[in-house]
Amino acid sequence: MIKKYLLTGILFLTINIVFGQNLNLKYYMVVTYNTITSFSGYPKEYESKLYIGRNESCFILNGPQKENIGNIGKNITPNIKLKFGSKYPMFFLKKYNKNYYQFYTQSRLKATKYFIVNDTVPTIKWKLSKERKEIYGYMCNKATGAFRGRTYTVWFTNQIPLSLGPWKLGGLPGLIIKAVDSTGEVSFNLVSIKKKNGIYSLKLPQLKEISWLEYKKIIQKFFKRIYGYFRTMQDENVEVKVSKPTGFEPSIFDKRNRKNFNK
Repeated sequence: MIKKYLLTGILFLTINIVFGQNLNLKYYMVVTYNTITSFSGYPKEYESKLYIGRNESCFILNGPQKENIGNIGKNITPNIKLKFGSKYPMFFLKKYNKNYYQFYTQSRLKATKYFIVNDTVPTIKWKLSKERKEIYGYMCNKATGAFRGRTYTVWFTNQIPLSLGPWKLGGLPGLIIKAVDSTGEVSFNLVSIKKKNGIYSLKLPQLKEISWLEYKKIIQKFFKRIYGYFRTMQDENVEVKVSKPTGFEPSIFDKRNRKNFNK
């Protein structure tokens, strides 16, 4: 009897900024979201905040600081979870006059190693709908758009004319109040909006900067190593299959990348 083991990769791209020393962002508004992810059947809930300043904004995920990288023997044997924790909050900072994010992330190859990633974000081509509804007291308009492997349905309000939203979502004529991807694996829901002045500060060490392409190669190398490990389990009685990794940006593993990953 051949035993089948399924390795499901969960790719959670954590993004945040640092300029080699400290992050100090002056804000005048704080938007709180409830962020829920359910990658490969593992639900996680985060309290996330969008700090909005005059020249930049910063989206921060607070909550689970450990990630499920995979499981073995789904529905056959007990799940084995490979977890990596982060020393710092996961956060995304956007400069209004530049079309890129910089973000801090943990290396999957070495759990104690961290990087700054320079990520150019393409413009999301939103399709506006005539559908409208009230959400938490705000009259919202509906829009849909695709971004790095996921299609999002969002609700934004012109009552707050800011082209911002949770995570990397934005580019609409109003603040995004709610966003859900077509698979239901990712959702952002408004909790509160508070107009107040303050400074969000975070001390960070000097970190090496890498490009988005370099980061993708690190992620791919990590999953290739994990796959290689489980492949050693394979013999005439054991079959190992690797499903497509997922996460906020599953397009990081396109067909060409998945082919290289499996080698």
